[in-house]
Amino acid sequence: MFEMRTKRLLLRDVQHLDFLALHQLRSNPVVTRYMTYLISENEQETREWIQGTMYHNALSPRQSYNLTVVRQSDEAILGWIGAGHSDTPHYGDVDFGYALLPVYWGQGYATEAVRAVLAIAFDRLGAQSVYGECDARNVASARVMEKAGLRRIPAVDDDDIIYAITRAQWESS
Repeated sequence: MFEMRTKRLLLRDVQHLDFLALHQLRSNPVVTRYMTYLISENEQETREWIQGTMYHNALSPRQSYNLTVVRQSDEAILGWIGAGHSDTPHYGDVDFGYALLPVYWGQGYATEAVRAVLAIAFDRLGAQSVYGECDARNVASARVMEKAGLRRIPAVDDDDIIYAITRAQWESS
């Protein structure tokens, strides 16, 4: 099982034992307001999502990392973060997404987790560029990506904001 530690966090492969916290995350309308791809309407959808992430995490060679974000000090599950090879490589060859439970917002955990997943993307997935996107109304998520060192790039539509970072930018930061 993959694990990575930061100053305050443990990022580890999603497991079945994460079900309760991840279902709370995926079924919380405040969390999913701008992230419709993350919504679980019922427990079965969350179970299927966990099973799917575990399947993708087990592939060899590994093409993605879907990780549970855990606070080291008390082992509280804060949320999820994931990165994998992109379906839209003109923005970057790896993309990522993340979500934390609202009680953990505004404490720097998301920025810390994004920095860690960027390291995974460059070091383990061999990315030359990495991007994330958020709904244009999601100012907090945009700020997280800026604080993590990503730069805003022009998007195709006005509904989404795209942030990206190249390997050279990452290595010089």
